[in-house]
Amino acid sequence: MWQVVERRGSAGALHETWPDRSERASRTVAFSEVTNEALVIGSMQPLASRQPDPPAALRQSRRCGCARSTLASRQPDPPAASSMSREERSTDGTLAGTHAMPAAIPAGTKCPLEVVRRRSGGGAVYVAPGQQLWVDMWIPRDDPLFEEDVLRTSIVAGRVWAGALEQLGVSRIDIHDGRVMLGQWGALACFASLGPGEVLTDGRKSVGISQRRDRDGAWLQTMLPLVWDPAYWVPNLTCVGMRQDDSKALEQWLMDNVAGHIDISLGSIARNVLMDVIISHLPL
Repeated sequence: MWQVVERRGSAGALHETWPDRSERASRTVAFSEVTNEALVIGSMQPLASRQPDPPAALRQSRRCGCARSTLASRQPDPPAASSMSREERSTDGTLAGTHAMPAAIPAGTKCPLEVVRRRSGGGAVYVAPGQQLWVDMWIPRDDPLFEEDVLRTSIVAGRVWAGALEQLGVSRIDIHDGRVMLGQWGALACFASLGPGEVLTDGRKSVGISQRRDRDGAWLQTMLPLVWDPAYWVPNLTCVGMRQDDSKALEQWLMDNVAGHIDISLGSIARNVLMDVIISHLPL
């Protein structure tokens, strides 16, 4: 049995600690609808300037019983890694590949977009109303689905997404079952890396997954872009250390390697239909 929650709020509010401590005893899947555009950066990315905290998200809940999958995916700035609690560490896996590390941020650099810091690692993600299907999953530590191996837990989310996309008519689907591969640009942009459980269609990344776990369980944040226009938001990555001269190269890489070819067809499907398909593939 999964608790199904619909959340609506600012990007900052939707990245606050979730679920509430009193609601962590059961599996929960949340469909989040953001009300503003923002650049959501990883927990360890540098940042040129801070943004004020937004109001809390609005939420409504419903419960359902769910069918078995047909396939076997703002908080204030955290303290430095050396002082983080062992139970509240990021769990994105071992980094691999040659990659461009963030540059020193010039004094006075400003971010035109609101910037929100999430509690998991990885690169930046652009969010805006109606431009992504954002699904969070909570798995309690004492649940049979919870795995001490963080890779296997992420793959649970990947299988949900793979089953849903297959039902929606998407073909040539793969789930990445290895550790994080940053590649050249992954330290700057989330969709330029490939992590455990993440879903590819026709060899191009379609669904991003990040994971945060603490003593109570695992919080999986997953996202499928429905609109893909990196030329609009990539220039803003200078506020997290991108060299301005790299903007066009990163934009082109993201256009070539992220599965924007499925965005038009999925973007035309009603949100409630997409939600119901995902719910139908949640494991029992």
